[in-house]
Amino acid sequence: MSSSVLLSPLTIRKTTLRNRIMLPSMVTHYCAVNGEVSERLIAYHAERAYGGVGLNMLESTSVDDTGKSYWPGVSIASDLFIKGLRRLTDAIHAHGGKAGIQLNHAGRLAQPAVSGHPRQLVSYIPGLTTYDDIHVMDEDDIERVIGSFCSAAERAAEAGFDVIEIHGAHGYLINQFMSTFSNKRTDEYGGTLANRIRFAQEVLSAIAEAIGRERTGIR
Repeated sequence: MSSSVLLSPLTIRKTTLRNRIMLPSMVTHYCAVNGEVSERLIAYHAERAYGGVGLNMLESTSVDDTGKSYWPGVSIASDLFIKGLRRLTDAIHAHGGKAGIQLNHAGRLAQPAVSGHPRQLVSYIPGLTTYDDIHVMDEDDIERVIGSFCSAAERAAEAGFDVIEIHGAHGYLINQFMSTFSNKRTDEYGGTLANRIRFAQEVLSAIAEAIGRERTGIR
């Protein structure tokens, strides 16, 4: 009788998943109104871990209030969220699963009505970007958001997550820096490919320094 690779364990660095089945990051709208973990969100993930999923990935989670793109959306933007997130990871672990979290900042796709802040832009794009509630990020803003990613990763580790995923796709902030479509900057974060990927590299480097390069595998 042959065994399925799908059901065999998988080790990624020091984390071993019981199988290769993953619940991907999907918006549930199950969190509480201010971004806290709710009983419903815990039950949702606990049930899937009980059913045998190897890795539960929490949906796109805001690292900074300026980057919120939908409501209600999970947040990890302050230490106040750690306790609830720990309850979530504990529930997943209790059923033998591993817990992952996806960290994100929406950039120009953030919604001021939800975030309470102007949209943070890599560049202003005529005909694409609205004129209202916008702010083109300067180097101080960039440094602050890198710090937000870093602090979010530290909180995720403290909350017991086994896997941290950095959202760099789907037109959100990291992707906006890398794309020539949305990045028209003339400073060290725009122009050449090396400059356009600088923001992503600095986010990863800051996280590696904060929670350990050996732990992250980032050199």
